[in-house]
Amino acid sequence: MFLLWVLGGGDILVVMKNKMKEFWGFFFGTYKSAKFVVLKYLVVAVLLTVSSVIANKMQLADLTYFNAVATITYFANLIGYGFSSGIALYVNQNIKHKDLVEYYVKIGMYINLVFSFVFVGVLAACYKVVLHSLLGLPKNIDYLFYFLMLVYVFLYSNLTYFIDVLKQLKQFVLQFALSVLECLLMVGGFFLVYFGVGLSLIVIPWIYIVTALVALCVAVVLVCKNKTYPVALFSAIKIRFDRAETNNIFRMALQQVVWQIGYTLLAYFVLKVNSKLFNQYSYFENVLDIFNGFLFAFVNVCSIDICRNLGEGKFDKAYKIGKYSLVSSFVIWIGYAVLAFAFSVLIVGGMSVDIRSDAFVSMALYVFMSLFRFVSWNLFSYILCWGGHTKYIFWQEVVITLYYVVFYSISAFVPCNMYLVYFIIALPAMVQSVVGIVLFRKKKWMSNISKDNEELLNGKVVDETTETVNE
Repeated sequence: MFLLWVLGGGDILVVMKNKMKEFWGFFFGTYKSAKFVVLKYLVVAVLLTVSSVIANKMQLADLTYFNAVATITYFANLIGYGFSSGIALYVNQNIKHKDLVEYYVKIGMYINLVFSFVFVGVLAACYKVVLHSLLGLPKNIDYLFYFLMLVYVFLYSNLTYFIDVLKQLKQFVLQFALSVLECLLMVGGFFLVYFGVGLSLIVIPWIYIVTALVALCVAVVLVCKNKTYPVALFSAIKIRFDRAETNNIFRMALQQVVWQIGYTLLAYFVLKVNSKLFNQYSYFENVLDIFNGFLFAFVNVCSIDICRNLGEGKFDKAYKIGKYSLVSSFVIWIGYAVLAFAFSVLIVGGMSVDIRSDAFVSMALYVFMSLFRFVSWNLFSYILCWGGHTKYIFWQEVVITLYYVVFYSISAFVPCNMYLVYFIIALPAMVQSVVGIVLFRKKKWMSNISKDNEELLNGKVVDETTETVNE
């Protein structure tokens, strides 16, 4: 409970006595309301784990090509998630106005559609630069695999957007059901191929494409037909331009894209230093994601509640939720570490035999590094951005990406030392964790940017609240 004292101030003994029961009530209460979000992340993690384990049965050259190109698909996820996060800021602060909710969901859909199309087009046009100059892959690779993966990237970006919209509307059961469908389609496809015609590099994108296409169609129907906030996605809308609103939406989206650029360069930096370490790192990123789900489910639900309370002007409640959510990052990481090491033999056993040496040490370093990732992710992606102060968050992500650009550029001169490489990976998250806690405690990140508050400040609504604001 020392962390509660650090974040909230006051006598540590009083905090331990009065807040411990309240914190654990909040912790388990949040997980109760987030149970379907937890299940959704577990389903997705199972999907990633199964696909990663099966992919590790390929020859090492094909595995390296697969992991390198698969990293690009994370951009698709982040583009969709980025724009859904941008509109989530306004959806949740204006959640009482169904017309505004529908407007922002539709605007986000159109923007995401255009940007994902442009993104895929650029990658297709520059395929030789991406594959050979950026990734450093040999000239004799099969380009068809890359182009099929780009089709999946486009579908996946739009699928991610709709899945996250369901979450922002608190349609957790529908989001879970959609994830189950996606998992059944993809895992089923992998097993059919593996035990049927046999696994090959060129077959994998087709499994991804069919899965994403079916899931995307179902997601559109669920967003249109959900009972709480049905959205007429294909009806005409009158687009309005608000500079602050547009800036916030695009900054939150671009923050995710910039983060993914840095994340991708980081992965390719590891690839250039040592291919075995890169394949280990990629494997842990997929397999250990099954434990990350406990964090993401928790902080997702907390972030929605933080945003909605800010939109209602309940700053104290929003701060308390943020404080408990931040402390929970440490608690969840402890559980993550215990589970990861408890199943370490099974986890390492699923790796390709070609990359299994030193895997236990690599996994230990990865798990320790995750502590700082948990804290920094929670602060900058789930707490500090929900008051509309997105400028600082965007620029700090640019700085971190430049940090990875530097190391990618000098990768040829970096010694192949596992401890050094993991330290380079972890350092930005360490710095972010410290800076983020300081910003959180200053409380300047909290603000009400809802339509109701805008009308109050402009004098359009006259009631007791208006008089209080004017006073």
